[in-house]
Amino acid sequence: SFFLRHSSCWGWATWDRAWMHLNRDADDHVRAIDAAGARARFDLDGTLPYFDQLIGNRDRVIRTWAVLWYASVFRSFGGLDDPDGGGLCLHPRESLVRNIGHDGTGENCGVDSGLEGAASDLVVRTFPSALVEHDAAMARYQDAVTRAPGQRPRALRRSLARLWT
Repeated sequence: SFFLRHSSCWGWATWDRAWMHLNRDADDHVRAIDAAGARARFDLDGTLPYFDQLIGNRDRVIRTWAVLWYASVFRSFGGLDDPDGGGLCLHPRESLVRNIGHDGTGENCGVDSGLEGAASDLVVRTFPSALVEHDAAMARYQDAVTRAPGQRPRALRRSLARLWT
């Protein structure tokens, strides 16, 4: 397992003590991240348009809690004051969930069976000793999500699995 600043709504869990810090005010997030000059970092160094998703929520073009949760985590623990700070999310090496949200029933996505993937039977037994983002995992995640849409899940699984082989 490893830490990333990025949170994922594809199978996640949190505790009440963290969830109580969810800020659903998209405009507040937009202003704070923009004022801190942290847009590129929030967009995973320009990899994904999360800031645009915040604007979409603010302008009521889209409605998603996930980017609001990510922004809340990102801004936590001095994330805007410290370029290496911010909240971190623990990720397993292999997905422990089967994503069924791209079957046409999802609110903010279309049909794409290539994103479904299979859940791993992996039991997470080791955890990072330091509360820092895993640079190699972030680089591999960024590489995988910039691939063609149908290749993303397979590329991400293979890429992250290579970190430990």
